[in-house]
Amino acid sequence: MKQNTNYSPFSNILKSIIILIVGAVIGTIVNSVFNKSDYSTFQIVLCLVFICLALMTYMIYETLKNIIELRNRVGIKITFIDKTSQNLYKKTTKAVESATESILILNSAHESDVENKNLENERDRDEKEYFQSLISSAKHRGVSYIRIMQIPDGKACSDIFKKKDKNLTDHINEILELKNKNKNVNIGLLKAPMISLTTFALIDESTMLWSVYEINNQGIQKMRGIFLIEDPRREITQHFKTLFDNAFNNNYGSITFNDLDTACKDEKD
Repeated sequence: MKQNTNYSPFSNILKSIIILIVGAVIGTIVNSVFNKSDYSTFQIVLCLVFICLALMTYMIYETLKNIIELRNRVGIKITFIDKTSQNLYKKTTKAVESATESILILNSAHESDVENKNLENERDRDEKEYFQSLISSAKHRGVSYIRIMQIPDGKACSDIFKKKDKNLTDHINEILELKNKNKNVNIGLLKAPMISLTTFALIDESTMLWSVYEINNQGIQKMRGIFLIEDPRREITQHFKTLFDNAFNNNYGSITFNDLDTACKDEKD
């Protein structure tokens, strides 16, 4: 939704000042004309001063209005973070920690390729910190955190949570344990039919983390990187919010421990 800059209190104050100054100057001139009084040098200078003040105030008002409009127009910033970058999860964690209202995540069901995971200890640790920042935002800062897991037709939740997605599975288990202890925690974990092939996170509906996938030689999806989109006017994010709302409005209900039973057994095997 676009911000309206035409009716800000500051704009109204400036307009009122301009009207008062111009009105006072015109009133003085009209009064002098009808009374047929001679203008003194002081009166002429005073009128000119008032006119100059009115013009300067109006120019300041127009300049400020244009600055605000320009700032809103050029506000979109898009950064691509490659998966090989050491800053991938550090930047996404920073974006999550900036949330003040909501974090909305729509997960696409896919097979993850996490080859050489054991050789990426630092990145693995950063990913865990990213997941932890999601919970901390809701638990300690009151941010509404809702994650929707899309389930393809004919599939069960346990088919989606694979052993390869250990950090995500651990994250979901932690959420369920937390919700069991505190019913009022501001976290939602839902399952929904498959409507989108993309995975994204909306932060305050104005910043988005958009995962990009590619297919490896084994035909398995592998994350290529993430687009970090800063969109204060929500020109791009509004469309993804619609996707999220569609999934939310058609959800199958909350995910429970029963949904993960098979996945947990698989991991033990």
